[in-house]
This record gives sequence, C-alpha cells and structure tokens, in this order.
Amino acid sequence: MAVTSGFFDSISGDRRYSADQMSTYFEGLVSDGIYENIGNRFEVTASAGMTVNVGSGRALIKSHWIKNDGSVPLTLDAADVQFPRIDTIVLRFDKREVSRNIDILIRKGQAAARPYSVEPERSDDVYELLVAKITVPKGATEIVQSNITDMRSSGYCGWVTGIIQQVDTSDLFLQWQSAYEDYYARSTAAFDAYLALKKSAFDAWFNSLTSTLNVDMTLTKFQNTVTVTGVTDEITIGIYEYNSETDVLFAYVGGVLLVENVEYIISGTGDTAKIELANELVGKNDVTFIVLKNVIGKPVLTSGTTIQLIVGTASGSAQGTTD
Repeated sequence: MAVTSGFFDSISGDRRYSADQMSTYFEGLVSDGIYENIGNRFEVTASAGMTVNVGSGRALIKSHWIKNDGSVPLTLDAADVQFPRIDTIVLRFDKREVSRNIDILIRKGQAAARPYSVEPERSDDVYELLVAKITVPKGATEIVQSNITDMRSSGYCGWVTGIIQQVDTSDLFLQWQSAYEDYYARSTAAFDAYLALKKSAFDAWFNSLTSTLNVDMTLTKFQNTVTVTGVTDEITIGIYEYNSETDVLFAYVGGVLLVENVEYIISGTGDTAKIELANELVGKNDVTFIVLKNVIGKPVLTSGTTIQLIVGTASGSAQGTTD
C-alpha cells in the first residue's frame, strides 16, 4: 500500500512518473469502453469470404487508450465441416513486457453441437473488451452480417460514460433489422421444408397402418407455454406425455420456430424432457412447445392436461377439444 501524488517538477530525478501514473489521470473521469462519438466506434461488419472489417474508433481500457483511424480487416479461420463455432472480436489491453499495447484480435471458439464463445480474459495484466460475437456455421465459406452479434452495448464492452453524449442507436437498429430479416427468411424456408417432409412421412405411415389394422387412431396435440427470464440455455418442455422417440416436437420463441439440431437439441423424455439451446436467451421470453402424438384407441390423459383431437378413426373422422 502506498500514497502517490502528482504531477510535480523533478529536481535531480526525484520526481519520475511511470506510464500507469500518467494514465490514471483519466481514472474517475471516464469509464472503460468505446467512445461513442469518434469514428465508426469499432463497428464489426461482414466483408468478403471469411473476412470481417473493424471500423475506426477510439477506446479506453484501464485508463490506457487505443485509436484506430481506418478499417482493420480480420480473417477468421476456416469453418468446421461438422459443427458450428462462435468466434469473438476483442480489444485486448496487455501490459506484459512482451506486449505493452492494446490490439484488435480474434478469439477463436470451440466447434461443437452447442457452441459457446470464450469468456473475455480479465486479469491484472490482460483485460479484454468484447466488441462482437461471430457465429461461424458448419461448412461456411463466408460470413454475412446476420452472423455478427454486436456486443458493444453489453456488460462486456460499454460506451465511455460521463462527459460523453448519449449513444446514437440508429446504426445498431439497422444491423439488428438486417439480421432479423435474414433469420426470418431462413427460418420460414426451413420450417416449410421440415413440415412438408414430416407430413409426407406421417401420411405414408398412417395410410399403411390403417389399411392393414382395424383400429381406432387419433393424432393428439399437446401444447405448453413457458415464460423464462434472465439468461437461459435450458428449458423444461413441461408436457409429461411427450415421448422423444415417437412424438413430434415444435419449439417456438416469440412465435418464431426454432430448428431442431441446429438451434437446439432435445434431451430426456416425459417429465425430464428439456431443450438445450445453441445460443442463450436473454431477458423475458415466451417459449411455446407443441407435441404431436399418435394414439391407438382413446388417449390416456394426465389430470388437467388439455389435448386437441385432429385426426379421426380408421372408419370415420372427428375433431374437437377435450380436458
């Protein structure tokens, strides 16, 4: 523990100040983060192939500064052929003797069925601000803007506060809108193809079964909506009649269908069944599960369960709702 002060004239070298002492002049005036009103604020945009560009800007980390007066291209490693991964773009403050600088770097993630990004390194010598996360789909040969998640307004990288004016979010909104429109188009196409495939398979199975067996059969629909808050990557389905080996499950977040084995995987069955998300949900979200179950004879219900009969018997048809 020591008491220091400054700055004063040096007489015969008795007042020598280090870089840390000079830098702490900013301490308390502005916080760590990116200056909102300088340059392009280190915005990360897709370029060609596996390259992204980091825009111009200025940032402050541990009272040390970095300034970028142009566009910096960074090239990500080739995509994995089997699994996706999540890379991150960081501003790294490194005061170790071999470095002594702040640089713009790529932190490569681990390819996996449920990929996650590496945590920013934060120690006395190394401190990183997380600027963006980049999802690298399996087999991808290029990065598009919807693969890039802006992290500049998160707890991992804020804006410089205090004497700086408020953030203009127009650029952030346009990036979000572009990503949403791209995601919606891809999800709709994937769902239409998935539904057509499932319908064709079910029709073939149902016609084959009812033509050879004289049995009553119904297709039963179960539905449950779960509201989650905070940061979530695992959600219990809550439909105890669900059999993961024989039933069809649809999962929606805010009315948007998730794609199985891409955006989530299923584990367990019955009252232990849950989905594990590839990417975390943040904040309050309504997650709706719909299960389609084939039942021979009259379905047996758990007390209080609501079902909808949408296919009739082999000799006729019936529709309705029962509790």
